[in-house]
Amino acid sequence: MHTDLDAGSAAVAGVPFDVCIFGTGPAGLTVALEFAKTGKRIALIEAGAFEYTEDSQEFYDGTETGLNTWNALRNKRLRCFGGTSGVWSGRCGLFDEIDFSADTYHGLSGWPITRNAVLEHLAQAVEILELGQQSLAFRSIKDGASSNFVHSGAAFSPPTRFGQKYRREIIESHNVQLITRANLVELRLGTLSGGNASLDHAVLKNYKGRTLKISAKKYVLALGGIENARLLLNSDKQVAGGIGNHAGYVGRCFMEHLNVQIGRFVVRDKSYFSGRQLALAPAADLLRSQRIGNGVLAADPSFVPREFGRLGDFRRVLREGVCEYETMRDFARKFGDFNCAGEGVISSLLEQCPNPDSRVSLTPDVDALGLRRAKLHWAINDMDRRSIRTLGMELAKELARLDAARVQLSDFMIDKSQPIPVGAHAHHMGTTRMSMDPRHGVVDENCRVHGVANLYVGGSSVFPTGGGTNPTLTIVLLALRLGKHLRQLV
Repeated sequence: MHTDLDAGSAAVAGVPFDVCIFGTGPAGLTVALEFAKTGKRIALIEAGAFEYTEDSQEFYDGTETGLNTWNALRNKRLRCFGGTSGVWSGRCGLFDEIDFSADTYHGLSGWPITRNAVLEHLAQAVEILELGQQSLAFRSIKDGASSNFVHSGAAFSPPTRFGQKYRREIIESHNVQLITRANLVELRLGTLSGGNASLDHAVLKNYKGRTLKISAKKYVLALGGIENARLLLNSDKQVAGGIGNHAGYVGRCFMEHLNVQIGRFVVRDKSYFSGRQLALAPAADLLRSQRIGNGVLAADPSFVPREFGRLGDFRRVLREGVCEYETMRDFARKFGDFNCAGEGVISSLLEQCPNPDSRVSLTPDVDALGLRRAKLHWAINDMDRRSIRTLGMELAKELARLDAARVQLSDFMIDKSQPIPVGAHAHHMGTTRMSMDPRHGVVDENCRVHGVANLYVGGSSVFPTGGGTNPTLTIVLLALRLGKHLRQLV
């Protein structure tokens, strides 16, 4: 069933629901489809329409400080049915056992649940993401002697576009009421005694100023790594600092995966590359001994550099001439980066440690709905810098040991006085972190907001640590776990 709140609200006004889910990205839709198996009533709320619209996307505008994130607030997420799954690349990986270790190195609590608990519904998640028979397992390097690196485990979704895949099923569902163009503007608590609060209702607003109150037994906030925090911080009329912010962690510990160009390399043994990218992950022993973050480092060679256009043949001959002599090659790269045959750059997806100074907060400016806009301050710390430099150095030594490639590390990898140019991967995590102890986070091991009996959070905002792989598979695994947990409660 579907209602467009801009077109009218009579179909849902005053109707009680068993579960109300805000957000229709991978987390929200997965929870909804899992809970729908009970036959009980679900309200599924989407702020945007079925397709991208500028009038909806504008509400993501805000302020950014710290590291350059290329306008992450506006350009790195989608505000429409299916959420950011509409633009994701499809790479999936599993968190390592060490990611759930009690020895977290960074001074904050880690995951309060085990890796096995997260992976319990892996087969179902693989089906949702259409991964087929692809292996997610790590593999040893072929010589078998390495103790520092393994081949990264990864599988690739087509990628699954949740909005396209599940639109018809949701609309035709007899017990899921989808409401689009419905902006969540307020969470209203009822019971406030004895430290055990309970959400009474939520207030929705369409783009014409019409409001609607919606009530349910349980509520799930699945708006993404930035908007989950923004909504809780804006919900401060009854609780100073916002709902769930009892320990001051709402919005804090914003994490991205760090995108750093480690250096350049030239291939010596093609058999390690098999004509494609070589993606290596640090072994657990290296992470423990060096006390650094996890990640994936990828060496992507260009064996046959190609040139296009009317001047393609000329540029090819020029490139081959320059590449033949090291001095000419080094001089030419002062004016522009390029690959010679068998060369490439080492890119990375590296774990950022949870850092309270890296955070989402609110600005004084309000949007057209009356909500204060988000301010994103993205910052790395000394542990992150040490992780980047250590992993880069160890990888260079490993490739030399294997005689697979020779690496020329970027200057900032050696010279610690130089800043490290860090890019992002559009993985927004950690702003409502999961913790066993309410003093150290926002939600408990079941994703329920500490101190609020019926409010849950879905998505990567609950990650206590970001791990060394892409987050979507883990988002879906946790959403399945939450959906099954709610099925037992309602």
